[in-house]
Amino acid sequence: MENRKASFWSVLLWVPYFLLFVFTFVSLFPITNPSDEPAAATGLIIIFMVCFYPFYLLVLQVFGTGVGITED
Repeated sequence: MENRKASFWSVLLWVPYFLLFVFTFVSLFPITNPSDEPAAATGLIIIFMVCFYPFYLLVLQVFGTGVGITED
């Protein structure tokens, strides 16, 4: 990735794709039966995963671009 700073935009640009995916999934697969509702703890796990994902992308971008790595 040759130390490009533009690749860090993916840390922010995942949000529109996530919203589009959620909207599409909810439209195609609506919950029609009350027994299809997920358990209460499932929501907390999903919230944690959504909050953690930008940091995961940031770590991948840092390792992929080699930011902070200097060759002497």
